Amino acid sequence: MSLLFCFSSNTHWKAMKYTIAYVKDTINYRITYYYGAKLQFIDFVDSDYTNNCNTRILTNGHVFYVEEVPVLWLTKRQETVVTSMTKAEYMAASRTVEQAIWLSSFFNGSLLPQKQPYCLLTITEQ
Repeated sequence: MSLLFCFSSNTHWKAMKYTIAYVKDTINYRITYYYGAKLQFIDFVDSDYTNNCNTRILTNGHVFYVEEVPVLWLTKRQETVVTSMTKAEYMAASRTVEQAIWLSSFFNGSLLPQKQPYCLLTITEQ
């Protein structure tokens, strides 16, 4: 949403108000996992630098799903300049694996150990 502050159009303002209203209306929703459940962890990751060909600044993002429910997500413009899509995908995947290790330790510490390996899915363009 911080990027929307850079734009002053009415469309962007409406989108930001819609997002804030959505968060306000769903603030009391909960995700419940039960002890002994076999949790499946899936992570989608993607990176892109081609939308900004002048600076080639990498934008990457990932979404972690636990039992088909998104529990952790991030989209971030990096300070790193990349020269190839392979490097961009590798950097995004390595940062995502760091988050996966943290998420795994969180669930193991909360008595919901992960019994299956993570599924890490990346989107690559040819």
